[in-house]
Amino acid sequence: MQEFVVSKLKSEKEIFSNSKIMDCFEMLENLNIPYEYVSCTRPFENNEELALIDAAIRVKGIKNLVFKTKKGNRYFLIILFRETQLDIKKFREDHNLPKITMANEEELLELLHCKMGSVSITELMYDKEKKIELFIEESILKEEYYRFHPNDNIATIRIRTTDLLTKLIPYLSHEINYI
Repeated sequence: MQEFVVSKLKSEKEIFSNSKIMDCFEMLENLNIPYEYVSCTRPFENNEELALIDAAIRVKGIKNLVFKTKKGNRYFLIILFRETQLDIKKFREDHNLPKITMANEEELLELLHCKMGSVSITELMYDKEKKIELFIEESILKEEYYRFHPNDNIATIRIRTTDLLTKLIPYLSHEINYI
């Protein structure tokens, strides 16, 4: 198995072989959003490796969950701090929803062009039909920086939360619903 190594925080873009990663960097540059990032030799596989990323990026960890209604006619990208437990029953009640379940791998590929474990807010660039509703834990938006994977989890980017709110979200054309 390849050793897991996390780079130091950097701001000069490197060339990644994955075109989806390059799409993300290009989008940020076109939006004039300054960024810093760390890259990894491979995707993380456990909490110890994730802690190495956390220490290098210096932004509190988040998780991105994609749910759908049981009939599959509505989808939700829910972004929470990693330690936050989603109370699904309360979420459903607060948003007047029927039963929901996690989206499957096939749906993630179709809607967001990604697989489980690498979902991030930037995948919304592929949701041209606006099928996915965006929900973000409100306290995340009070942090100085916001972190995400650039369409693949071998790197983690941080941008100022103000740039997320004033540039990236408007570009992605998805309204924020708060949790």
